[in-house]
Amino acid sequence: MSDRWPNGGQLACLITVALEAELGVLAADPSAVTRQKSLSVGRYGTNRGAERLLAVLADRGLRSSWFLPSRNAETHASLTAEVVAAGHEIAVSGLALEDFGTLGLADQHRCVVEARERIEQRHGVRAVGFRPGRGDADPALADLLRADGFTWSSQLRGDDLPITLPCGLVELPHHHELDDAAYFAFNLDPAIPAGSPRIAPVGDVFANWAIEFTAHRAEGLLFVLDLHPQLIGTPSRAAMLGDLLDLIVDAGDSWVATGDEIARWWLARDPAGPLPADHPIAVFDRYLTETR
Repeated sequence: MSDRWPNGGQLACLITVALEAELGVLAADPSAVTRQKSLSVGRYGTNRGAERLLAVLADRGLRSSWFLPSRNAETHASLTAEVVAAGHEIAVSGLALEDFGTLGLADQHRCVVEARERIEQRHGVRAVGFRPGRGDADPALADLLRADGFTWSSQLRGDDLPITLPCGLVELPHHHELDDAAYFAFNLDPAIPAGSPRIAPVGDVFANWAIEFTAHRAEGLLFVLDLHPQLIGTPSRAAMLGDLLDLIVDAGDSWVATGDEIARWWLARDPAGPLPADHPIAVFDRYLTETR
C-alpha cells in the first residue's frame, strides 16, 4: 500500500464536472446565439445530462468538484442548489466562460473573485477551487487567489501529481485523454468546435479510461476526470461512466475526493516553497520574466 495518499490509498481520483450549458456553445462560437439547434446541445446538459450524472455519483456515494461560471449558477440556480445539496464541491470558472487569454491580470482576478462572490450570495458556498473556462490564466493569478483563500486550481498539464506552487496554491494537473470532450464533443452543422471529430464509440472510451486508471494506479498518481453533462450525460455514456466508477471503487484502494480535499492533503505533505529549477512551471516562469 502507498503512503502517498490517505489510509494507504494507492491513488487519488478527482472527478471534475464543467457545468457550461449554453455558455459553452457560445464560448466556442458566439454566432450560435441565434441557432437554437446549436444552443440545445448545451441545454441537454442541464435538462437531462446533469441529473444522470448526479444519479451515477449518488449510487456509488462519490463526491465531485463542479466548475461553474457564476452566470450558470444564477441561470440554473435550482440545478446548482441540487449539486450543493448532494455534497459536491463548487469551484469557479469565471463569470461567463471568458477567455482568460484575452484578459489582463487585474481583469482575470476580478472575474474570479466576482464570480465567487455571486455564487456565495446565491448558494451559500464559498468556492476555493479555480479553472479558467477558456484560455490561459496569468501565472501571477495564483498568488492573488491564494491570498484570497483559494486552495487549488486545475489548469495545467505538466505533471501526474499535484504541484504545490510557491504561493501555497496547489495545482491539480489534468490531461486531454481523460476529458470527455476529446471523444464526444461534436455538433454537425456547423461544427462546434470547428473541425470537431466524429464521435468515439462508447466502448472504446471506456477501454481507454480503464487503461488510464490501471496505469495511474500502478504508479500511485492523481487521476483527474473532466466531464461535461451535455456530453457524458446521455444514457449510454452515463452507464459507461458508472462502469468506470465501479472499476475505481472495486479496486478497493482508490481515494476519491474533491479538489479541496486533495489540495489540503497534499499541502500538508508538501509545504509551499521554491519549485525545482527544472520544473516545467519554473522554466515557464523564467521565460515570462525574461520576455516581459
